[in-house]
Amino acid sequence: MKLPNPRHLWLLSTCLLIASAMMLLGRHMENVGPGSKAQTKRIRKDSPIDQPSRRPTSANKSQLSRLLEINKCIEPSPDCPFSETDPRSFELEKNKQIARILKATADELDEKTRRQVIRAFYQTTDPFIQQALLIHIEQDKTPTIPLDWVVRLLNHTTSVHVMKQATYESLRRAQSPRQVHQVFTSLARQIKTGPLTASSKLVQAVKPLIGKNNYELFRRTASELPPHSGRRMALEQALREYQLITSP
Repeated sequence: MKLPNPRHLWLLSTCLLIASAMMLLGRHMENVGPGSKAQTKRIRKDSPIDQPSRRPTSANKSQLSRLLEINKCIEPSPDCPFSETDPRSFELEKNKQIARILKATADELDEKTRRQVIRAFYQTTDPFIQQALLIHIEQDKTPTIPLDWVVRLLNHTTSVHVMKQATYESLRRAQSPRQVHQVFTSLARQIKTGPLTASSKLVQAVKPLIGKNNYELFRRTASELPPHSGRRMALEQALREYQLITSP
């Protein structure tokens, strides 16, 4: 009986191995078919690392133009469809619409446009717009927005949320002891003269900020508040707690 040629056996075994490998590969591709591709897309979509950075579009620019147009509204018109059922309703609806647009564009504006938006509205005293504006200010990571713009928000608000956030953003921008003192002076003024409820809550936010460089400022502020008032007692308690922590 003639034995098979060894070379032929080697070729046959090689072909069988390749065929087996192709079958396994085909099964693997079936297992990672459309369902798995969708899963991969879903993972990529949910992953912040793989999220494409948002860029300003013409739609965003259009929204910004609309925002500035609304800000110019002084009475109801086709371009200013805000009701005027009482003297305050028109302005209230207008400001809420501005705040909605500010929030909607907070993640989508480039640095230059963001600065234009903040410049246009930082002098507002409306708490809805102030809160929306602070979302834009938070996005200013460098930061490039002037400290004075943020301190103005702190000085001219009745919202405790705005006070707290504006304090944080102001301190983030302060680059010298003088600027830090400016922020704490504004904070002390709000505690002393701001709305009663807001300033009382603000004292609680001040507690972790009390230090050797501003202790005397807040002690003096407490002494100028009405005796037995909630603000005074809360601030004096915060000062006592600081002394207990720092005393030897």
